[in-house]
Amino acid sequence: MEASNHSFFKLFEGETAKQLIDLSEVRLFPNKTILFNEGDSPEYIYLIMNGRVDLDKKVTPNTFLPIAVLKDDTYFGEFGVIDGTGRSARAITRGDVQAAVIPRKGFLSVVLDNPGRTSIGLMRHIIANVRNIDKLWLEEVLREEKISMVGSMTNSILHDIKGPLTIIKMAGQLLGDGHGDSETEEYCGIIMSQIDRMQSMAQEVLSFSRGETNLDKTPTNVKTMIENFRQANEEYVQKAGVKFTAEAPDLIVELDEDKLERALQNILRNAVESLQKQSDGEIQLAVQEFSDHIEIMLKDNGPGIPDEIQDRLFEPFVSHGKQGGTGLGMSICKGVVDAHQGRLTFETGDGGTTFYIHLPRTHLAAKLRTADTATV
Repeated sequence: MEASNHSFFKLFEGETAKQLIDLSEVRLFPNKTILFNEGDSPEYIYLIMNGRVDLDKKVTPNTFLPIAVLKDDTYFGEFGVIDGTGRSARAITRGDVQAAVIPRKGFLSVVLDNPGRTSIGLMRHIIANVRNIDKLWLEEVLREEKISMVGSMTNSILHDIKGPLTIIKMAGQLLGDGHGDSETEEYCGIIMSQIDRMQSMAQEVLSFSRGETNLDKTPTNVKTMIENFRQANEEYVQKAGVKFTAEAPDLIVELDEDKLERALQNILRNAVESLQKQSDGEIQLAVQEFSDHIEIMLKDNGPGIPDEIQDRLFEPFVSHGKQGGTGLGMSICKGVVDAHQGRLTFETGDGGTTFYIHLPRTHLAAKLRTADTATV
């Protein structure tokens, strides 16, 4: 959009609007640019033309509480410019942002020279903006309270099932030790590994509710990890009537295999569920290596992610058409990838959805030069 068409200028009458448009300067801000921190002196009003800016407040040295998400044709920063006090929150770009900026000194000069209706229009805007931010803040507080409740419930459930699960695991171990045949040992091993997985998954939800994602990174053969993941899901995918292919090169990367597999499991489960009404459902899992990162891709040919949840897909309690689940799955996935200093992105449309997990190669320990394909 053109800066002159921004809704901010509609608050002002002809000559005043023209003067402010002349004062504005269009700039491009790269992803994760901090436009200002809490307490900074106010220098500009920001008018977003294209992109997204998050406003948040620091609650601990490494934790920020979201206040608002601002997108195209919105504006912010006017409070500090008008009253001269330090910024009350941090503003950070999410993706590349094109915005027009109006310097404080010039803005005040124009507004003070044009009182009357200009002041009334500005006051109406400020009141509406305060109400909107209050609403967003209340929604965020309620969301955090909901996450806290999930954490408390998970902690209670973990406490209650710890004893029974330990007994089942011990029984499986004794059963496997008491029978020498390989088939019994294999199935007992599956029982014990799945119990460990259940406990880890519950612990993961608990950690998420506390804002923690602790990794236990070890050198991991990516090809072996993908093959194990394929085998573990072979029966599940086949019963759903979905074709599943998995491909990965032999390379060793330092990562938390358990947590990354559970992140993939969540994405795979969502893909399978999206294909339930199709007879030609297909899912592809592939890994590619690049000079500075590896890319794990999981692609389906389903109906795509609904428009109404695409922007909020990685937020807690966002789901569509599901009967069960906590709605935390994709949030936990993103937390796991972020903890690996990676990126989780997706593309979606009528022809299906593709998720990409980008992991930096700074933790690459070694690389083997063969590739293989496993197909279900």
